[in-house]
Amino acid sequence: MNKQPGRLLLGEAARSVPHEATGALQRRRWVQAAAGGLLSLGGGLLHHGAAAPTAQSVAIEGTYKPPRRPEVVQALRIEPDGRFSFGISYGAVDATAQGRWSRSGDMLELFTEPPSRPAFELARREPDLIGEYRTRKEAKDTLLVVQVLSLQSGMIWRNVGIAARFSNGKTRSGVTGAGGMLGFLRRPEREWRDARITSVAVLTRPDEPPSAEFKVNPEDRAIVIDFDPEVIRKPPFMRATLRVQVQDGRAALEVEDGDLAPPGTLFRP
Repeated sequence: MNKQPGRLLLGEAARSVPHEATGALQRRRWVQAAAGGLLSLGGGLLHHGAAAPTAQSVAIEGTYKPPRRPEVVQALRIEPDGRFSFGISYGAVDATAQGRWSRSGDMLELFTEPPSRPAFELARREPDLIGEYRTRKEAKDTLLVVQVLSLQSGMIWRNVGIAARFSNGKTRSGVTGAGGMLGFLRRPEREWRDARITSVAVLTRPDEPPSAEFKVNPEDRAIVIDFDPEVIRKPPFMRATLRVQVQDGRAALEVEDGDLAPPGTLFRP
């Protein structure tokens, strides 16, 4: 059997070791032969192993971040279920986007979707609130107090337009003030004397329909409206195109088009 230098198999190396090898030279030769056999075997495993991932096949699920910039924090999350989320924060600006992603070969597209939750929700009917408003305004004939706040953050919102619809078919409106509150008072005129409030609407823009409208029960004296500003805040982008790359065996995403980031920006895991 012909043997080539450096191609000694591990089994042959083991058989070549004397049962009572004591000399340093013999031990050194055995170690060198065994190492050569392992290298030969390892080369075979690498040769027959799985192919390295390509831009078309590499998995893209995970969290990506662009190169760090002072006072700017960004993160893009690609979910296995076809959804994505994105967030950016710099200075006083915080913006988020959520939606779905679609992949074709080495191209990835992100499509932002509007939030499924409403911006304004009726949080609770708060009878004790009218006492606080009367103390502030010294108004004794308050029909209804409306307060707008963000329950999650505790922030109160002033200058929010509120329109009240009355049982006489007429509407009165105003904006929230101190404490995020607005009160609607009784009026002495005959047409208003027995009128009660049947609903209130939130007006975010004067030239657009109400953002939300809530029914008011006859016994209601105060209601609290929960406002989530993230819902009406303009998302940082509506659509973006990224090119999938492979770096160190993992996916990296380079911005091709859209307002996600300047073209060429590389998001890495």
